[in-house]
Amino acid sequence: MGNKKIIIAGGGHGAMMCGAQLAKNGYDVTVYERRKREDMGYAWFDCVNEDIFHMVGAPHPGEVGIEWAWRNDITFYGPNTDDDHKIVQRLKHPEEQEIIIDRYKLYDLMIDYAEKCGVKFEYGVTVEGPVMKGNRVVGIKTNKGDIKGDLVIDGCGCNSALRNNLPDKLGIQKTPPRGDIIYLYRAYFDCPVDPDSVEDKYKCIFLPSEGDFNFCWTDVVKDVDGYDYFTDCLIADIDPMTPEEAERRAEDYRKRIPELGTKKLKGGQVTPLTIREPISFMIADGYAAIGDSAHMSMALNGSGLSTGFEISTFLAEAIMNDKKGEFSAKTLWPYAYKFWKKKGIGLAPIAFVKLLIFKLSHDQLDYAFDAGILTWREMTITDDQHSIFQFLHFDTNLPKRGVAIAKDPMLLKVALGAVADAIGVFALGALLPKKYHKRYMRKWAKAYDWLFQHRLPK
Repeated sequence: MGNKKIIIAGGGHGAMMCGAQLAKNGYDVTVYERRKREDMGYAWFDCVNEDIFHMVGAPHPGEVGIEWAWRNDITFYGPNTDDDHKIVQRLKHPEEQEIIIDRYKLYDLMIDYAEKCGVKFEYGVTVEGPVMKGNRVVGIKTNKGDIKGDLVIDGCGCNSALRNNLPDKLGIQKTPPRGDIIYLYRAYFDCPVDPDSVEDKYKCIFLPSEGDFNFCWTDVVKDVDGYDYFTDCLIADIDPMTPEEAERRAEDYRKRIPELGTKKLKGGQVTPLTIREPISFMIADGYAAIGDSAHMSMALNGSGLSTGFEISTFLAEAIMNDKKGEFSAKTLWPYAYKFWKKKGIGLAPIAFVKLLIFKLSHDQLDYAFDAGILTWREMTITDDQHSIFQFLHFDTNLPKRGVAIAKDPMLLKVALGAVADAIGVFALGALLPKKYHKRYMRKWAKAYDWLFQHRLPK
């Protein structure tokens, strides 16, 4: 298929790994990226399942001399949760373990691997929108002019200019509304206490600040990136914030988290990331969205890297099975269908956890911790490779937890609404057609989108 030109708009990890698999099989693949190569990635560490590298044929970081470390267990707190009611997520099985790796070095690994597979990279190219021919995407508009191709894979991220400028008639959801994007401040500080004295090295606190949905975490990390120990600090909010605002919050958190030092070693930028359900429509004639461009990664569910690597194999498979090279919505549908069946229906309801927290007061969230309504099993959704299915279960304490919820009528109302909508997503998953039908899929997408949009914060 060397005569078929595949355009990858933006250097998203899922899009890039799909391109590597295609180039290895003879496709002409070029990534067009606005940043310089040395600026690809962020000054932070990511948690990933270490199996993802071999999944796409790439080397494990350790095989190419990149430092990594095992992720710590996470301890969760509500706004004012004490140590007697904290929730500790224990990763008991080797297959559940995740590694942490520097995002810049991860991008070096991915780009090196993609280039070895035959992918070409053009840096300094800003994607501004699609080039259309009727209802088909035939290329990308850029600051360097129009670039034509047989298929455009959207890897531009959650605020993709390519997706946001597609014609409405394609039915693909565009700019995400408030509540679907989260703004993350990430920095690394010194650890001013003895790390061995820190019982819970990885702390995640929900709603630590007054106002809208926000959370923070701190993680004491050892022997990575040349540092003996440091404290990873993340501060998140659904509304934009400056680094200075985030650092003012960090100063408050230090009263509660003594291992969070004041000397900043690295990072300190604010980055928008997706925190929503995957988009309902992710394909069109000549177009496929993947990764953050399709909102496939959840900020409550890890960075999405593991998911993006796995889904890249779904898209590559669908493209290579299109022997005529039509790259139409019909021939790309197996990619979307496989995503929904294997990943999407499990990932989407996690957004209701976020929407539920939107509705809770500080007191209600503390009550959920103190009364045992939330347990370690619910917190498995914060693992990058996990979905909502990990905590759908029955246990002997479930009736007791149900009684505790019933004692707070507002909490009960919010929880029942989230459960009802989650059931709606599962029902829609059962109605997903194996063969592509445009009119039916428009109705399916409308029903799916409504389940989430009517719960968004005003």
